[in-house]
Amino acid sequence: MSVINKEVGCGLFFITVGGLFLQQASGLEIGSVRSMGPGYMPGVLSILLIVIGLIVAGKGIWTAREVLPKLPLRALIFILVPPLLFALMIGPFGLALSMFVLAACAAMADRTTRLPQAVLIGLIMSALCVTLLVWALGVPIRVIGPALQFWGG
Repeated sequence: MSVINKEVGCGLFFITVGGLFLQQASGLEIGSVRSMGPGYMPGVLSILLIVIGLIVAGKGIWTAREVLPKLPLRALIFILVPPLLFALMIGPFGLALSMFVLAACAAMADRTTRLPQAVLIGLIMSALCVTLLVWALGVPIRVIGPALQFWGG
């Protein structure tokens, strides 16, 4: 693993995110301070984030270097993938199964969690979400999606 300061990595992240948002906002009309267009605030905030990134990275260059800890790939995968699965599953499979998969997968991010524990967490979270969202609050969302309705209906 290379030796790099945490501040330099954080600054480069800020610069990258700010640059990506600035690129996305570049197609919007900026306007002026008195008559702001839809691209004014995203552009200003993107530039501000880039400047903050430069300051943080510059500070990191001048301080002592330390080794970054090993990247926890398991945690990253089990935290970043479940929301994507939830978004893909909510339409065809409904809230109950989608929430179960989201919670069970996210629970597996911790190395100490075993599969039965993750399944239990998924069941509890799914039941709580269905109870609170559908029955208590009356949110119009399918509990069981069309892909799971095998019998006519």
